[in-house]
Amino acid sequence: MKDLVKIEAVKGQALHMEHLRAAAIHIAVAICGFIASRAIIIGNLCPFGLAITAGIPIFLTPTAALGAFLGYFFPAIGSGGFRYISATLAIVAIKLLLANYKKLVKNPLFLSAICLICTGFTVL
Repeated sequence: MKDLVKIEAVKGQALHMEHLRAAAIHIAVAICGFIASRAIIIGNLCPFGLAITAGIPIFLTPTAALGAFLGYFFPAIGSGGFRYISATLAIVAIKLLLANYKKLVKNPLFLSAICLICTGFTVL
C-alpha cells in the first residue's frame, strides 16, 4: 500500500513539472512574439510579429499571436499598428481553419505564402 502512494506522489510531481515547463514555453513564445512585433525595418515596417505567428507550430500559434497583438497594440512607430493586428488575426484564422490538413500547415512554403499574402493585403 505504501508503494502505491509513493508512486502516485511521484507521478503527480512529474505532471506538475510538465505543466510548469509548458507554461514556461508559452510565456517565452508570447514574449518573443511581443519583441518581434516591435522590431522596425526600412520604411516603418514591422513584419516580424506576423512572421513568427505564421511560422510557429500550430499549438503555439495563439500564444505567438497574443504576444504579437500586444506588441502591435502598443506600437513602436507613430502611425499605429492596427493594420498589423488585422494581418495577425488573418494568419491565425487561416492556420486554425486549415489545422486538419497537417501536411499543408507544416509546409514552410505554405506558411511563408500566407504570411506574404496577409501582409500584402493588409499592410502594403
